[in-house]
Amino acid sequence: MRAAAFSYSDIGGRRENEDTVGYRICESGVVAVVADGLGGQGDGKAASQIICDGLLKLGAEEGLPAKEKIIGIFDEANRELLSKQKNSFHMKTTAVYLCAAGGRAIWAHIGDSRLYHLYNGELCHYTLDHSASQLAVYMGEITRDEIPADAGRSRLLHAMGVEGEHPDLHDAITLEAGKHVFLLCSDGLWEYLSDAEVVKAWKKTQVPERFLELLRFAKGMRSPDNCDNNSAVVVYIEV
Repeated sequence: MRAAAFSYSDIGGRRENEDTVGYRICESGVVAVVADGLGGQGDGKAASQIICDGLLKLGAEEGLPAKEKIIGIFDEANRELLSKQKNSFHMKTTAVYLCAAGGRAIWAHIGDSRLYHLYNGELCHYTLDHSASQLAVYMGEITRDEIPADAGRSRLLHAMGVEGEHPDLHDAITLEAGKHVFLLCSDGLWEYLSDAEVVKAWKKTQVPERFLELLRFAKGMRSPDNCDNNSAVVVYIEV
């Protein structure tokens, strides 16, 4: 299994970049995290940094972590976050986590930071936001591609920094022979891109670093004011 990763984080038009991204590549595999501190909640950057630092500790060297360990590290990071809350706004953050090791991959998320998994150029997995708009998709009121324009898009139903919250955890998958691309990103990037456009960007280049550049360019064309923080990690694995 050959792995590479690339990342970026852009402050956009905000006063502070409350996103935190990170990844680790070792001989056994790769771990990647994107966390998006919730603006206006107080100490969003500190919240995303705490969660990212905690999640990056788990996986790869010891292989793919068990589900219980992933839930446990989310819980541990959330307890640390809760212990450092200092005001009535309660600092909060979204998070998306990926670990790939030993020819397998597993991921978890909470909030509206997303993961996309492309295999040999086709989108085969993606996460579902914990938002009022995603609930509207479940109810058949809007489509997934209509989420960015929906009034409930920014109303999150789950996030780190709340007592008793737990992530959605995807079952581990086997990485079949071929090319795998995982895109982890905050909503400041994906809200300007449809699923089809993510796939199209990969097919156009099939080079991980260039893929990330194309996504950023497409986002910039749709958002010339670059109003929100936007961040991503691309993990490329060839089996």
